[in-house]
Amino acid sequence: MPSKTEEYSAGQHPQFQLEELAALSNQVSECVAAEQWEQLAVVLDLRQHCLEKLFSEAVIASEALKSLASSIIEEDAVLIEKIQEQKKILEKQIVAFDKGRQATQAYTSVG
Repeated sequence: MPSKTEEYSAGQHPQFQLEELAALSNQVSECVAAEQWEQLAVVLDLRQHCLEKLFSEAVIASEALKSLASSIIEEDAVLIEKIQEQKKILEKQIVAFDKGRQATQAYTSVG
Protein backbone atom coordinates (compact mmCIF):
# COMPACT_ATOMS: atom_id res chain seq x y z
CA MET A 1 0.00 0.00 0.00
CA PRO A 2 1.46 3.41 -0.97
CA SER A 3 2.36 5.85 1.74
CA LYS A 4 0.52 9.15 2.03
CA THR A 5 3.55 10.88 0.51
CA GLU A 6 3.43 8.59 -2.51
CA GLU A 7 -0.33 9.10 -2.86
CA TYR A 8 0.09 12.87 -2.88
CA SER A 9 3.08 12.89 -5.22
CA ALA A 10 0.79 12.18 -8.18
CA GLY A 11 -1.43 15.12 -7.29
CA GLN A 12 -1.71 17.92 -4.82
CA HIS A 13 -1.75 17.57 -1.08
CA PRO A 14 -5.38 17.56 0.17
CA GLN A 15 -4.76 20.57 2.43
CA PHE A 16 -3.54 22.54 -0.58
CA GLN A 17 -6.63 21.48 -2.51
CA LEU A 18 -8.84 22.72 0.33
CA GLU A 19 -6.98 26.03 0.39
CA GLU A 20 -7.31 26.34 -3.37
CA LEU A 21 -11.01 25.54 -3.13
CA ALA A 22 -11.49 28.17 -0.42
CA ALA A 23 -9.66 30.75 -2.55
CA LEU A 24 -11.81 29.92 -5.56
CA SER A 25 -14.96 30.22 -3.47
CA ASN A 26 -13.81 33.68 -2.35
CA GLN A 27 -13.18 34.59 -5.98
CA VAL A 28 -16.74 33.53 -6.83
CA SER A 29 -18.07 35.93 -4.20
CA GLU A 30 -15.79 38.71 -5.45
CA CYS A 31 -16.89 38.21 -9.06
CA VAL A 32 -20.56 38.40 -8.08
CA ALA A 33 -19.99 41.51 -5.97
CA ALA A 34 -18.07 43.19 -8.82
CA GLU A 35 -20.57 41.95 -11.43
CA GLN A 36 -17.76 40.31 -13.42
CA TRP A 37 -19.93 37.67 -15.07
CA GLU A 38 -17.40 36.40 -17.61
CA GLN A 39 -14.74 35.98 -14.92
CA LEU A 40 -17.37 34.29 -12.72
CA ALA A 41 -17.86 31.60 -15.36
CA VAL A 42 -14.11 30.97 -15.49
CA VAL A 43 -13.78 30.76 -11.70
CA LEU A 44 -16.81 28.47 -11.40
CA ASP A 45 -15.26 26.16 -13.99
CA LEU A 46 -11.96 26.09 -12.07
CA ARG A 47 -13.80 25.43 -8.82
CA GLN A 48 -15.75 22.58 -10.43
CA HIS A 49 -12.52 20.92 -11.59
CA CYS A 50 -11.01 21.35 -8.13
CA LEU A 51 -14.10 19.80 -6.50
CA GLU A 52 -14.09 16.88 -8.91
CA LYS A 53 -10.42 16.17 -8.21
CA LEU A 54 -10.83 16.52 -4.46
CA PHE A 55 -13.85 14.22 -4.26
CA SER A 56 -12.42 11.67 -6.69
CA GLU A 57 -9.27 11.18 -4.63
CA ALA A 58 -11.19 10.66 -1.36
CA VAL A 59 -8.13 11.19 0.82
CA ILE A 60 -9.86 13.39 3.36
CA ALA A 61 -12.14 12.15 6.12
CA SER A 62 -15.75 11.99 4.99
CA GLU A 63 -16.89 14.43 7.69
CA ALA A 64 -14.51 17.07 6.35
CA LEU A 65 -15.85 16.52 2.84
CA LYS A 66 -19.44 16.75 4.04
CA SER A 67 -18.67 19.97 5.87
CA LEU A 68 -16.90 21.41 2.84
CA ALA A 69 -19.75 20.46 0.51
CA SER A 70 -22.34 21.95 2.87
CA SER A 71 -20.38 25.17 3.12
CA ILE A 72 -20.13 25.50 -0.66
CA ILE A 73 -23.82 24.78 -1.11
CA GLU A 74 -24.75 27.45 1.45
CA GLU A 75 -22.42 30.01 -0.16
CA ASP A 76 -23.77 29.22 -3.61
CA ALA A 77 -27.36 29.66 -2.41
CA VAL A 78 -26.52 33.18 -1.20
CA LEU A 79 -24.71 33.98 -4.43
CA ILE A 80 -27.56 32.66 -6.57
CA GLU A 81 -29.92 34.93 -4.65
CA LYS A 82 -27.66 37.94 -5.33
CA ILE A 83 -27.40 37.04 -9.00
CA GLN A 84 -31.19 36.71 -9.27
CA GLU A 85 -31.61 40.15 -7.66
CA GLN A 86 -29.11 41.64 -10.11
CA LYS A 87 -30.92 39.94 -12.99
CA LYS A 88 -34.22 41.53 -11.91
CA ILE A 89 -32.57 44.96 -11.69
CA LEU A 90 -31.09 44.55 -15.17
CA GLU A 91 -34.43 43.40 -16.57
CA LYS A 92 -36.11 46.52 -15.14
CA GLN A 93 -33.38 48.70 -16.64
CA ILE A 94 -33.86 47.06 -20.04
CA VAL A 95 -37.61 47.62 -19.89
CA ALA A 96 -37.10 51.27 -18.89
CA PHE A 97 -34.54 51.71 -21.67
CA ASP A 98 -36.91 50.20 -24.24
CA LYS A 99 -39.75 52.49 -23.11
CA GLY A 100 -37.45 55.51 -23.33
CA ARG A 101 -36.31 54.48 -26.78
CA GLN A 102 -39.90 53.98 -27.94
CA ALA A 103 -40.87 57.38 -26.55
CA THR A 104 -37.92 58.99 -28.30
CA GLN A 105 -38.83 57.30 -31.59
CA ALA A 106 -42.46 58.37 -31.25
CA TYR A 107 -41.41 61.94 -30.50
CA THR A 108 -39.00 62.13 -33.44
CA SER A 109 -41.49 60.59 -35.87
CA VAL A 110 -44.16 63.17 -34.88
CA GLY A 111 -41.87 66.20 -35.07
